Amino acid sequence: MSGYVGNDGSQLAGGVNPSGQVQGLSVDASGKLNVNASVSSGPTNITQVNGTAVSHTNGLPVGGDNGTSVVVLPLEALNNLLKASLYGKNANPGDTPLAVDSSGRLLTANYIGGSPVGTSNPYPSADQIRLWCANGQCFRATTGKQSGPGSGLVGISLFNPATQTTKSIYIFSIRVQSAAAAFHQLQATTSDPALTGVTPTVTNLKAGGPASVIPAANITATNTTRTADGTTIDTVAAPGNQSFELLTPGTVIVLPPGAANGIEALANLSGTNNWSITLMWAEV
Repeated sequence: MSGYVGNDGSQLAGGVNPSGQVQGLSVDASGKLNVNASVSSGPTNITQVNGTAVSHTNGLPVGGDNGTSVVVLPLEALNNLLKASLYGKNANPGDTPLAVDSSGRLLTANYIGGSPVGTSNPYPSADQIRLWCANGQCFRATTGKQSGPGSGLVGISLFNPATQTTKSIYIFSIRVQSAAAAFHQLQATTSDPALTGVTPTVTNLKAGGPASVIPAANITATNTTRTADGTTIDTVAAPGNQSFELLTPGTVIVLPPGAANGIEALANLSGTNNWSITLMWAEV
């Protein structure tokens, strides 16, 4: 084992290799271990690169050139500097930033109506509706129990006038109760039918919440049979003496601000049947 070279050709630390060079562990003046990282300006040790402490701006280079190559940073720096995707745009991989809002929340590419999803433009999900209700943005209008006048259509109208320019109206429930088995109707209107005879009770679903932005004069009802107004958008067959929902699960009808649009829900009576209709909506 002359020169501290093993029979298998391995070289022992502190020995002499076949070229006559000492295989020693090199340390700097502070006793830090030097490693050969092929850096141009001198030895590199575990805690220093080119004689300067490893930091967010001074790390081991990937290609051995600390001037132009990508720099590998210490682990403690990754959380602060990971700001781009691994793939990015097709033309230049890695150049797409991960955008965050002022609170540090990750922004996504989801859009509704051409605008990014956000606080003022959210998904109208069940959870979102519950949040609106907790914020005092949900309302109920009901005819209460009525004794029908005879065969024909009676009901309630919710009309969003063009003069209401601040809120979108998300109607998420239209519940009908009738003692008669019949085909009931849902109408879309562009002019206020201004129903008469019954004054609906309008309440905020949060106790003590604010009043609706829709004027009381545009939330009307009638117990007098009439011809349906506007355009029929649904007809629902329902058994008598049961409560049912005119909107299928997950359906939301949106009445935008600044445009004259409304909904008229009509119960079809076969005689002097008891009936009631309740609407629920959010104002966003």
